[in-house]
Amino acid sequence: MKIEKSLLLILLLIGFSGCAPRFASRHADPHLQRKINQQSQEIVRKLQLENRDRDLRRFYSTVQRYLGTPYLYSGDSRRGMDCSGLVKRVYQEIFGVKLPHNAYQQYQLSQSVSIYEVEPGDLIFFDTTGRGGIDHVGIFLGSNYMVHASSSYGVVVARLDENYYSSRLVGAGRMITK
Repeated sequence: MKIEKSLLLILLLIGFSGCAPRFASRHADPHLQRKINQQSQEIVRKLQLENRDRDLRRFYSTVQRYLGTPYLYSGDSRRGMDCSGLVKRVYQEIFGVKLPHNAYQQYQLSQSVSIYEVEPGDLIFFDTTGRGGIDHVGIFLGSNYMVHASSSYGVVVARLDENYYSSRLVGAGRMITK
């Protein structure tokens, strides 16, 4: 009976991976959380300083405001947000575009772009469950970085060439904002 309950718990945890866990960020190591948030702030600050384009600087400034926001399934505010909620919020603020609060629907609405041709603001889509769907989304920042809502650490910056992300990458998309 204990083995069946343990197996059920493991299956539930796997099923809620990616954008789905409602509880993962509560278990994150606070010291590591601070370190990751600080590194994320430094990366976005560096990217912002490297760009003279006013729109890109505004984009980075908006992203920076959400760094450190805790993970919350179905959330899309500074109190908490998930991956598609982050995309929804940033696109609403920067471009005035209303997107659905669902990574797969955002994928369907985007124009496919080669991963080698992504630009800051393009969306990066992942299959974190291995089931062949889209269940996670991030926003490309440039220099091989993306911002996303991690179920463990909230809104953070990650490298696209990290094994976890590169092995789960499905594709990239661009939203037509004009």
